[in-house]
Amino acid sequence: MRSNAVLKAFAFIERLADGRPKSFEDFADITPHPKQRLRDLRALEHHAKVVMESYEGKKRWRLTVTLVNTYVERKTKDCAKCGATVRIDGFTRNRYTPDGRGNMCKQCRQDAHAQWSEKNRDRLRVKWRQWKKNQRKRNEVV
Repeated sequence: MRSNAVLKAFAFIERLADGRPKSFEDFADITPHPKQRLRDLRALEHHAKVVMESYEGKKRWRLTVTLVNTYVERKTKDCAKCGATVRIDGFTRNRYTPDGRGNMCKQCRQDAHAQWSEKNRDRLRVKWRQWKKNQRKRNEVV
């Protein structure tokens, strides 16, 4: 997270720290734009046990637990394909997952890639020939 995003998150948490439910408008000074304010609150729901509740038909946000450490580095993980428990460095990196690692171990990913390559051999050959042809043209120009 960027530093100003962290500061904004702490401002939200500080506002929620007294335990009383807060309305959507209570955060207007932190984030003036309503859509961005909703995005910030939703992101906070993921990282800091912030829950949205309804009181008298209106949405309110409340902090139930201070902060959840979602960035704890695990030492092992289960592979989604073979089900084996593998050390964390046995998974490829993926910045879009919460733990920063892929869901298949490197061996299963390698096997899946080999299977796909075998299945799409003709397509790959055409692509490779095209790339080689472009490289020759590029080298001639230089």
